[in-house]
Amino acid sequence: MRLEVGVAGVGGQGALLAGSIIGLAAVLDGLHAAQTVSYGAEVRGSFSLSEVVISSEPIDYPFASRLDALLLMSSRALKAVRRLKPGGILLIDEGVELGSPPGVELRVLKVPGFRRAEEELGRAMLGNLVLVGALSKVLGLPSLRSLERAVLEELPEVRARVRGAAALKAVQLGYGLEVGVVEG
Repeated sequence: MRLEVGVAGVGGQGALLAGSIIGLAAVLDGLHAAQTVSYGAEVRGSFSLSEVVISSEPIDYPFASRLDALLLMSSRALKAVRRLKPGGILLIDEGVELGSPPGVELRVLKVPGFRRAEEELGRAMLGNLVLVGALSKVLGLPSLRSLERAVLEELPEVRARVRGAAALKAVQLGYGLEVGVVEG
């Protein structure tokens, strides 16, 4: 089994962190994972893409060729959609406007990630973790337990602060959401 997953957004949304959490959670589930990232020179607002290859076998080639799934957090990161293979899963935040159809047949799923993070956790910035939880549920991996452990490993401040428990709640919230099929 080889699964190629992308997380795209703009600087400051946590796309690279989300990819790290997905990869680490896969490793905690006993799989192999490799992550590559690309981003603009600006700290905030430039295109960011994290690609994670997950495999049941050791990974000889760590780069994604055609993504099986893409989590899209911003309309400004739409260029990442062309990385998806035909029939791939495009999971988008409800605030993302796709505009014209991407040109290939995709399974488009819409999730209220940032809105629900704001409404239920009081922190819209946790929307990336809500979306990671939703994507994990749709893909069937990594497991929720491993996602929770990965959040604790990747975000040491979560362990250090009581309010950091919101990050764990964000992943759990996303994992429990009903994902709406837009098309595909």
